[in-house]
Amino acid sequence: PAADAPRVVDAAVDPVSATQHRVRFAAPPQGAWRVTVAGLDGAEDVAPLSLVVDPAPPVFASVRVADAGGREIPSGGWGTTRRVTVTAEVADLSLASVTLGGRPPREPVAPGRGTYTFDVSLGDDEQGRAVTWSLAAADLAENTHSAPVTVQCDWTDPTIQLTSPAPGARLNDVTSAAFEGVCSESAYKLVVEGIPGVEVRVDRSSREFRELRQLPRGRHAASVYAVDPSGRKSAPVTVELDVEHVVTEKPDRVTWRKGVDADMVKVTAGNEVIGGRTQPVGLVYLDRHEVTNAMYRAFLADCAKHGARAPWDHPKQPAGWSHVPPKETWNDPKWNADDLPVVNVAWWDAYAFAAWTGRRLPTEAEWVKAAARSKDPSELELRRWPPLARSAAWKDGLLVVSDGTRLAGPASAVKGDDESPSGCLHMGGNASEWVDTPFAQEDARTGVRGGNWFLGRAAADVSAAPTMPYEPSLRAATIGFRCAVDEKDVP
Repeated sequence: PAADAPRVVDAAVDPVSATQHRVRFAAPPQGAWRVTVAGLDGAEDVAPLSLVVDPAPPVFASVRVADAGGREIPSGGWGTTRRVTVTAEVADLSLASVTLGGRPPREPVAPGRGTYTFDVSLGDDEQGRAVTWSLAAADLAENTHSAPVTVQCDWTDPTIQLTSPAPGARLNDVTSAAFEGVCSESAYKLVVEGIPGVEVRVDRSSREFRELRQLPRGRHAASVYAVDPSGRKSAPVTVELDVEHVVTEKPDRVTWRKGVDADMVKVTAGNEVIGGRTQPVGLVYLDRHEVTNAMYRAFLADCAKHGARAPWDHPKQPAGWSHVPPKETWNDPKWNADDLPVVNVAWWDAYAFAAWTGRRLPTEAEWVKAAARSKDPSELELRRWPPLARSAAWKDGLLVVSDGTRLAGPASAVKGDDESPSGCLHMGGNASEWVDTPFAQEDARTGVRGGNWFLGRAAADVSAAPTMPYEPSLRAATIGFRCAVDEKDVP
């Protein structure tokens, strides 16, 4: 080095044959060096030397890929043009070359940090698939570095052919319509728009497609198109559809399976006149039998997980209210058998249980129609309880009421002979039942309907007079409940 004391590299040189001399340094400093040669006669020649020490390979500070429009293509993303530009920022003290898949950059390569640009045009066979090139750099010290650069481009729009549904096809709102056809590409998102309440955005991996959707009634102009991974969209295919409404009836009996398994029966729609007021009754299902102790135990077990306030509780329920019935009946084996109706429950309890199962309490009009309205439209009168055929004779024991013999409590809720025209059990006796009275005054919207095990047969008759208001916190060993749900909410 120029700043160091001179050192002899080779003191005995053959002036004829020796033309090259080599010396190695373990860790040579970089900078200015001075080389001196001297003859035996004392003559000298001095030459300067600039030495660069480069032990590290080139570094790729950044690599950017853009399409012909200058839009950056992120890693794993898609380009939309045939031509792409790869820009690499490379740093090295003695950088000698930079190539992309063997291609040189636009700019000349120089030591230090520089930006190098490569213009690439993809072939037809490279459309729609991933293409990888090697970005390679080398320096004068023979250090090298390389990294893969992967691009995927699609520069043509997809096309689709729709084979179904045909234009003007007459469909219905029960049978699913099939959207079938072929796309020119194998990877795309199929989109169907223009139909209220129907959304189709499905990723497909084959050219053929078939998607089934149930359509709403009415006339619709459906627009069907494909979007490929690069974001290119096919020309939409518009098809006019006429969807007819098909009237379907749900069965007379269903099983409700949220919270508990409950057997429910259908009550036909129609008005009921109660207390001189006409009250509408829509299509609704009522529990075939009263809520049992077994069902209520499952409810209490879930309540225990939610502390003082559960999401199904009524917002006006008193603070600190417990849904556990009084111990006099709840802890007594004569009252708490699994198949017996749960009693000693307040309206707050009945409301919460129904909400826990995703249902509600029946209105007074719904309860009356389920209990005493004949399915024969020619019979306009409410049937006296029980709803026997006109020629049938009364028999003792048909109702769970105190008919001559004082009973000690209710009977099994799940079996019995007293079946209403709608198929509900024990609406004349066993346990009276909580109902909602939506047409009553705001301060008296709860009531009780039906006879029970403590009352006589006369209490079983269904009257057109409205129920008396009951305090929602009332609990009695004669009062239970059953649940209702609108037909539209039945799966």
